[in-house]
Amino acid sequence: EAWQNEEIYRLVKRFTNRPPEELYHTKLDPYEMTNLIDQPKHQKIKAELKQELEAWLKSQGDPGAAQDTHAAHQAAKKGRHLYGPQK
Repeated sequence: EAWQNEEIYRLVKRFTNRPPEELYHTKLDPYEMTNLIDQPKHQKIKAELKQELEAWLKSQGDPGAAQDTHAAHQAAKKGRHLYGPQK
């Protein structure tokens, strides 16, 4: 039905093509329709959240988005993980 209904198509496209960074006020926007990430008044919280995420990724030995590349997935399928504990 998405092909026939412009609004449904817009929502499906929005879900499958998400931006690299997102920030929502989930109490006021429970369906996460308005991304606040680039609004100047939210830059402080963006920086704080980025710092927390980077610290957590480091504590977990997680390289972040780098491990979600096609090359990393293909290597993992062959048992040659590019990231994570090395044997």
